[in-house]
Amino acid sequence: MKEAKRIIFGLILGVILGIILALLPDKSIYEGLNKYALQPIGTIFFNLIKMLVVPIVFFSISLGVMGLGNPKELGRVGGKAITYFMTTTAVAIVIALGLSLLIKPGTFGNFATDNLKYDQGNLPDTSLINTIVGMFPTNPITSMAEGNMLQIIVFSVFIGFGITFLGNKVSTLRSFIEQGNDLMTYLIGLVMKMAPLGAFALIASAVGAQGFDSLKAMGLYMAVAILALIVHSLLTYGSTVSLIGKNESVFLLQKVCAGHAVRLLDFVVECNATGRDADCTA
Repeated sequence: MKEAKRIIFGLILGVILGIILALLPDKSIYEGLNKYALQPIGTIFFNLIKMLVVPIVFFSISLGVMGLGNPKELGRVGGKAITYFMTTTAVAIVIALGLSLLIKPGTFGNFATDNLKYDQGNLPDTSLINTIVGMFPTNPITSMAEGNMLQIIVFSVFIGFGITFLGNKVSTLRSFIEQGNDLMTYLIGLVMKMAPLGAFALIASAVGAQGFDSLKAMGLYMAVAILALIVHSLLTYGSTVSLIGKNESVFLLQKVCAGHAVRLLDFVVECNATGRDADCTA
């Protein structure tokens, strides 16, 4: 709660500063402030987040697989988890694309796109077979260096499974994974303390460059993101609670409505602040 309020406060201050900079007749003030303050702060914040993504995924996935205990349960539980994850992800994508095509937040505002070109280049083969084959890394170190999340997840699952199967023989490695996960969790919390400043710099830079058009487009994007999250929560997770948990969704929503709404807003604000657009609807 306290962190969410600080992020929202940083966003508001960033919008105010961005509007002031956009209205100034002398654009050199914005250019200097953006070059030597706003852009470096935003870039540092992005880099800190990206710096921790790979290790936190590796340690958390490995630790999660280790926590299953009996290796025989891994196939059954893992199969159900993967099936549920893929199903809910597909539903989230459909909801996000549907709302985006319906509302079209990107069409609001006049942006200078005349000189922009899209170069397709050599597009990779995204067929189902090649996607499955591509999940298995030939070199996990290279996968981590390139940030290939699917390959990192698969490698982490194998590490977790191996540690679980070998038991006390690799107790030192088990402790390393557990301590590594604790360390990454602490570092994520430490980096997120910079989120209000990062959000302030990123919003001020964007609004200062594009003025009210960018503010209107970002506001509509945030509204679409919140709407997609609400629909996804009610449709997907509400159905899961009703069908699997044998509980009434309406009753559950009445119990957690206030807290869920705050967490939802916190999640969307962090998505906008950190630039994780692709992950925010999943």
